[in-house]
Amino acid sequence: MKHWAWMVLLAAAASGCVSSQDAQSSAVRMLNAVADSSLMTLVINGQTRASGYDYGVGTAYAVLGTGRAGLRIDEALPTGASAASRTLYASDQDLAVNAELTLVVLGQEASNAVEVVPIITTTRGVPIGKTRLQFVHAGFGLQPMDVYVVAPGTLPTASTPFAAALAYKAFTGQAEVTAGSAEIIVTAAGNPATVLFDSGAVYLPPEGTWLAAIIANPGADSVQHPIALSVLPGTGSSLILDKGASAQARFVNVSPGSYAIDGFINSPLVNATARQTCDPLTTEPGTVVEECAQPFGFVGPFHDVAPGTYQVKTQKAADAGVSAGSTALTMTASGAGTLVVTGLLADDATTMTTGLQVLSGTRRMAAAQLRLVNVSQGAVATVTGDPATDRLELYITAGCTPLAGRSPDFYNLAFGSDTGYRAYQPGDYQVTLARSDTATPGVAPVVLLSKRMTLAAGGIYTEFITDSVGAILPAAFLSADDNPGLQDCP
Repeated sequence: MKHWAWMVLLAAAASGCVSSQDAQSSAVRMLNAVADSSLMTLVINGQTRASGYDYGVGTAYAVLGTGRAGLRIDEALPTGASAASRTLYASDQDLAVNAELTLVVLGQEASNAVEVVPIITTTRGVPIGKTRLQFVHAGFGLQPMDVYVVAPGTLPTASTPFAAALAYKAFTGQAEVTAGSAEIIVTAAGNPATVLFDSGAVYLPPEGTWLAAIIANPGADSVQHPIALSVLPGTGSSLILDKGASAQARFVNVSPGSYAIDGFINSPLVNATARQTCDPLTTEPGTVVEECAQPFGFVGPFHDVAPGTYQVKTQKAADAGVSAGSTALTMTASGAGTLVVTGLLADDATTMTTGLQVLSGTRRMAAAQLRLVNVSQGAVATVTGDPATDRLELYITAGCTPLAGRSPDFYNLAFGSDTGYRAYQPGDYQVTLARSDTATPGVAPVVLLSKRMTLAAGGIYTEFITDSVGAILPAAFLSADDNPGLQDCP
């Protein structure tokens, strides 16, 4: 999935797309508002006009002539599916002079409830000092809502909604509001005290046009903040998160020593190398997270942190003779970061080496998602004898499938190699790490590590390839899953 972040909308938004003086033009755009979907592509008259659009992301307008247009929306399918993509929508539409058509793809894949809501508007000049604004409720499973557009700091009242009781799939007409600084607040229908979303101050562009889609928040803090806005100004889209959006972070210790490690998330102003007393019940000034005495193989819980820049400090637990080491970290609103500690390999080391790899989270999809990260010094060492021809490879196959004659899914794995999340059809798979000698074709790879995995629909799986204590083989898998379903081959 992409790395979700707080984005402030730019003022430079076009007022529509089609010139009101061009009698031969119309325009079409698309918004992917299906929270568990894959990437979507917009095809017009047989030509791809916008490709690979993720959840919450809308295209710019594609300018067309008038008359009948063949419109199609395709979605990429996960690895293991019978085809590379499938068609979600196909329709011939008659487009009038200066018509602007927005295809909002919404619903839920897991319940086979994906559909398209077409919204047609007509270009006309936006008065000076005004912004043309329109809302659509595209949040599957979310309740009817009232929408307020108010001056920053103004509380919503029952008598002043921009839209009242906006139900799923419904949309407002276009209305013109005063441009400039504003605040968008979404509440439960008829209950202005129950705030579901608060944008904080945003800038409505003068003479601009916004279509704002209410969608389910794709970020890590969706329980606290269930709603986000995807705003389409005509040139693409931007995501507005709740002003109180938080981030999440956790520690994973894959530093293969017999010692334990303390981990801290600190203010940047905290001394970067001085040791700290680690006591999670008594947080030190300037420290927002403490994880004490993490053993090798530790996978910690996620902690809520405010978005911002931090110092991540690690130290050898209960060893006053080894100073701490630190590195910088930026956490974005609604983002999730896994802080992978790889430093201080030797048990007798007297200097803390801060090896830290930060892995971003992902949203849940209908497909299963698998990510593999190589943090095995021992596995990397197996190819150093002949690095010109030997390489580390990853194979992801049907359960217990022989590797002979197969091409690897990933190869040339260095220390820290990260495949990123890859979508798979739910089912049974074999994940194998092997060493191959490319100088001798036809010779089967040498298997270093193999595991059978059951990947469930909607599952998110991270597998670390780790060492044994001392940074040596045999390698092992360390799972940081939210859907464990693992079994070994016989």
